[in-house]
Amino acid sequence: MAANPKGARRAKPRRRKPAKKKVFEDQDQPAHRVTLRLGDDIQLPADVAVRKLAWIGKSGSGKSYGVGLLLEQMRRNGIRFIVIDPVGTHTGVAQLEGVVFHEVQRGMHVGRFVRHILENDLNIVVNLRALSFDEQRLFIALFLENLYRWNKDFGPRHVVVEEVQQFAPQGGKAESKEMLEVISTMGRMEGIGFSVVTQRPAIVSKTVIANTDAFFFFQLMLPQDLGAVEEVLTARTSLPPEEEKKIQEIIGSMPSLGKGEVILYSPEWLQTAERKRVNGRRVTPHTGGTPDNYVRPMGDEPGLGDNPAFQDGAPGSATPATPAAGGEAGAADPATFRGAHPPSVSAPPGAGSSPLPRAEVPSSLPPLPPPVRRVSAYKVAALLGVGALAFPVVLLPLQRLLQRDAVAPE
Repeated sequence: MAANPKGARRAKPRRRKPAKKKVFEDQDQPAHRVTLRLGDDIQLPADVAVRKLAWIGKSGSGKSYGVGLLLEQMRRNGIRFIVIDPVGTHTGVAQLEGVVFHEVQRGMHVGRFVRHILENDLNIVVNLRALSFDEQRLFIALFLENLYRWNKDFGPRHVVVEEVQQFAPQGGKAESKEMLEVISTMGRMEGIGFSVVTQRPAIVSKTVIANTDAFFFFQLMLPQDLGAVEEVLTARTSLPPEEEKKIQEIIGSMPSLGKGEVILYSPEWLQTAERKRVNGRRVTPHTGGTPDNYVRPMGDEPGLGDNPAFQDGAPGSATPATPAAGGEAGAADPATFRGAHPPSVSAPPGAGSSPLPRAEVPSSLPPLPPPVRRVSAYKVAALLGVGALAFPVVLLPLQRLLQRDAVAPE
């Protein structure tokens, strides 16, 4: 090798640059990232399982169709769900493989029912049509209380409650209201996601629909409901001016939304506040739709006089009522008006003759416990006050009487 000439600058050895480390935006996410598609431009990540959603819109606006589509996507992607359905809106979802259907009857042990669902890792539609409104509220209270207590040991799942205005009224009392508020505020820590569905946000407890991760606003027209939505969205303090403007635009455009159109408002979780369309295709029938057989042909129907069951003196096929002790003649049994013999829920269209899968729960279970009667703080304070006033009135004469009897006779 020839030596460098005197005075020549020595070339520095070239250093290899270290290879750039590849950084991915979702490097903390699993390799297979689950996405639930509700429309061409509505995609929800897998953590929707423990998120809180609110589906708000008038009857017939498409909100229950969207909820059913979400349930189908959850089943397809392995996300567990429980549907509490008081009116049979989601009976069709039970046609999916791996989804069971159970119609709750009186006498069910709710705690054992919840354990059965969790231990068998069920996706289930819980139908409450056989219960009265009061019984539905009591069932929901007990069901959610047991679910909140045990769910963390069994993994995340999403709970959907239809017609939530019936079970968590604003300013009213209901057995189920307290537990719905608990689930809506603290359910995520126990692995419980929550979807509330309502057509009247004005009469729903604001605690239940506040702090929601994503609002699905369908068409709303009543000023009271629009005002309730505005109250919930502007409840946060120190909103930036652009956010307040966006909220006012949402409120103003809700009456003009068409069927299936939705304003998805999720400023933090999904970072969107846009008008979209729930146009995903469902594979199960939407049993919550409005019946369309308005006109049916009339045949040669018999007159009322031809049926002895409707003639005077023969009220129905049951035996004539007899006056009970202290009652009136012909008075009906109250159990008749509480649904003592409710009609069974028929299979949805397309189900064929095969029955829907049902949750196998033991039939010989003790009845529901009586509702817990809570004493308000005002009543406790009033009782303490009365006791404090009555204490000297009763105690002093009794003390004098005892002292007089204790004096020994001379």
